[in-house]
Amino acid sequence: MEGGAHLSGDFKDSMEGLKWLQWENCPTNFDVNNFHATELVVLKLPRGKINEGWGGWSSFKMAEELKFLDLSQCESLETTEFLSAFKNLEVLILNHCWRLQQIDSSIGGMKALLRLELTSCSSLTKLPESMGSLENLEILNISWSGIRKLPKNIGRLRKLRVLKALYCENLKGKMPESMCNLSSLQHLDFVGCKKLQSLPDLPSSLTYLGVTCRSRKLPSLSHLTRLKELRVCHCQFLQCIPTDRC
Repeated sequence: MEGGAHLSGDFKDSMEGLKWLQWENCPTNFDVNNFHATELVVLKLPRGKINEGWGGWSSFKMAEELKFLDLSQCESLETTEFLSAFKNLEVLILNHCWRLQQIDSSIGGMKALLRLELTSCSSLTKLPESMGSLENLEILNISWSGIRKLPKNIGRLRKLRVLKALYCENLKGKMPESMCNLSSLQHLDFVGCKKLQSLPDLPSSLTYLGVTCRSRKLPSLSHLTRLKELRVCHCQFLQCIPTDRC
């Protein structure tokens, strides 16, 4: 459904088998009765005029097997506490939710989550420590967000393959030492993070590394035997890319 289509009326015995729903520009009002999409697997609500108090959530929370949720460009969203019911989510997309200020700690209960997209969430300044419980997370993208620091226990994400934080201009200081424990990490990108002070020791699994930082020296790269691409941008104070001699 496109163009802000309205749903209204009684849907008794008509939506139980629905698997996929894409509803672009969905309106604030949800004047629907008996909308029981209990078998819904994919829900896409891009550019919706909805927030955490939207009336439709009570119906969609019945979809206990929901795997994919796209709320990109839902510009009224400020928090994610309402998502705690979706325990089986595998993909959560919140890109361009510029009013989003908080990722609720309940996200730690989404044990099946594989991919979390938070690009261009400019009001989002931190991630909850409970994210360390996302034991199956493979992709985390916080590029162009307002994030100031990463959770200290990010190293617990042992299945994380991709961490993108491009142009996080508020990301500053030192990155968590626990990053060296990200044993599955292949793609790490901090390009454009101009306030980033330094990087910790990095996992040997990396195949791509992109970095902008204020440090004079990068951590040792000699153990990164799988590294295929190194991108160093706008590191104005950098004097040394370490080898065994540096």
